Parts: sequence; C-alpha cells; structure tokens
Amino acid sequence: MTGIDISREMLARARARKARLHLDRVTALRLMDAESMQFSDDSFDKVVAMYVVSVAPHPARLVSEMRRVGQPGGELFIVNHFQHANPVMGGLERLIAPLSRLMGFHPDFSLENFLHETGLDVTEWIPVNVLGYWTLLWARNGKTAVRLGASRTAAA
Repeated sequence: MTGIDISREMLARARARKARLHLDRVTALRLMDAESMQFSDDSFDKVVAMYVVSVAPHPARLVSEMRRVGQPGGELFIVNHFQHANPVMGGLERLIAPLSRLMGFHPDFSLENFLHETGLDVTEWIPVNVLGYWTLLWARNGKTAVRLGASRTAAA
C-alpha cells in the first residue's frame, strides 16, 4: 500500500502511526498532489480517496488521476461527505457552508454534481461513520471518462 498527502505534517503523522501500529503493508508514504500524481498509468488495482474530494480544488481532475493510475477493471473507492438528501439537513448544510469553507470543509458538496462532472459509474454507495454522515462510493475503473491532464493500493 502506498499513501500520499499534500501536507508534510500529515505525512509525519502517518509515518508515526505506521511505526506505532506496525503497519508493514504500507510500503511508501509520499508527498504528492492527488490531482497530479507521479505514478505511471495503470500502477494500482485499487485507488482510494479518503475525505479529500470535497476539499480538492478540482474534484474531476482528482477522479481522472485515480482512473489514470488505476488499472482497467480495478476498483476506485471514495469516502467523503455529500450534501444530505433530507431537505432540512441539506438546508442546514447550505446555511453553514460559508462558515465551513473557512475551515476547508464543504457540507453542501453535491453528490449529483460530483457524479455528473466526473462521469464516475458508482456500483454501490454505503453510508459510513457517525450516523452515516459520510458515504463510501465504490466504482470499477472502466477508464471510459476523458482524462484531464499482490494488491497494490494508492490512498490519497
């Protein structure tokens, strides 16, 4: 497993956690922008983006990079928060969105718009974490979308 992050501080935390928990399957932790990864095409059979798409400057570019570094037929996993479908919760998220953006979190991030912009063909989505506030999206890497610019897994 290879992990990447754009933050040196988060990579330092990841290295400490790897050592503390003896996570020997993590073979590399690299400083890298998930929207412009330094991996060759078809490098991984699984590509994971945890809590990153709604804070990435260009989510469609991120997904294109996931497709590029993923093998055809491989798996793409995204865990992120998307605007709540409940009208009351969705309204509250829109109301607090201007304040949340100051912290880099977008509670009003639309799943429908994200799927439209990325062309991601989601096979399954599952509510996860506290009260199902976050969603796990699972998709096969069909590599049908236009590119913008042992199990091997890349995690952003």
